[in-house]
Amino acid sequence: MNALKSKIQDLIDLDKSTWNVVRFGDIAEHITEKAQPTPEDSERYIGLEHLDSGSIHIRRWGTPIRLKGEKLRMKNGDIIFGKRNAYLKRAAVAPFDGICSAHAMVLRAKPDVIDLSFFPFFLNSNYFMSRAIAISVGSLSPTINWKTLAKEEFKIPPMEMQKKLAMLLWTVDETEECALGALEATSEYKTSYLENNFLDRNGKRIILGQIGEFVRGVGYKPDDLGLDDEDHVPVLRANNLQHSRIVFDDLKFVHKKNIHEIQYLRNGDIVICMSNGSKDLVGKTAVFSTNEKEFSFGSFCGCFRATDEKYSDIAKYLFQTKSYRSQIKYLLTGSTINNLKPSDIESMSFSISEKNIEKAEKDLQKIEKLENSQQNYLSGIRSLKQSLINSIF
Repeated sequence: MNALKSKIQDLIDLDKSTWNVVRFGDIAEHITEKAQPTPEDSERYIGLEHLDSGSIHIRRWGTPIRLKGEKLRMKNGDIIFGKRNAYLKRAAVAPFDGICSAHAMVLRAKPDVIDLSFFPFFLNSNYFMSRAIAISVGSLSPTINWKTLAKEEFKIPPMEMQKKLAMLLWTVDETEECALGALEATSEYKTSYLENNFLDRNGKRIILGQIGEFVRGVGYKPDDLGLDDEDHVPVLRANNLQHSRIVFDDLKFVHKKNIHEIQYLRNGDIVICMSNGSKDLVGKTAVFSTNEKEFSFGSFCGCFRATDEKYSDIAKYLFQTKSYRSQIKYLLTGSTINNLKPSDIESMSFSISEKNIEKAEKDLQKIEKLENSQQNYLSGIRSLKQSLINSIF
């Protein structure tokens, strides 16, 4: 880690006098090949919901919903860039030939101007993203126009330097992927532990609506949004729920007049994604911990709040079980709308092993301690990689 920090300092002192100023249209080709999707295309379809903010990797794809309307053709190695809502900073490498959302922009690097390995990191730099956000047009879903983007000028390193920088960045990326793999392995172990030690099909049956209450998210209009001041409250949305943790990035601030007292988050509340373009992300959760500021949550989310003290500490584990995901999957099967209703959450039931509960809680606390340590390390690597990318430009 210290060696990488030293590299960042070296990059800050880079001699940029030999760098070239080029238009984006000279760096990349805009691929506009249209496709009318067939049922087979659904398995290799990549939508904007499959892109993670700030990641060059695509880890999920496909949809059970029948695809409608024209899509875009992409090839393995192309960059899928979320031209709509560019502030979410989504630009990732296509892992195969297939089709993607027409709300994306398919970009193919011009290898005589920019190194193919360097291109994904350039697109994920603040240098590029801030420009992309600035030229977006529209209020509700700001979108980038290719003709405007193509004319934008950027300063890029000579080819040899690009290749050296790409090698360094891919090394850090590999470290990040290893850290992510370790975290996912621990999370899978926790899931297995929950099924084998926490739940028991012959145990005591618990219905969520009997041990807690569901709270609806805050509805608001663009006019209700404002700055981070005493009259506005930060509101969590689905994109703030990542890997079972709350990420306090890209927050919206809603006027207090829109928020009821019950909609202010409390320590231990479980925030739930109730609606999403991807069925895989509907139902994802994260536990809210006491924060210095008041927080609420948006209308595409909900909140489960335990009211029975006996279950206040263990309620969060119920939302991390395979049983929970199975119930979500059953509720969404056959539906064309990826939404959950409050009654869906309140009617969920689980059978827990009362005789093992005390030991299970202690074991789970140890697992979570390891999980938090791994998550913090991963966050550190990601932060360092982003610093490295931003220091180049």
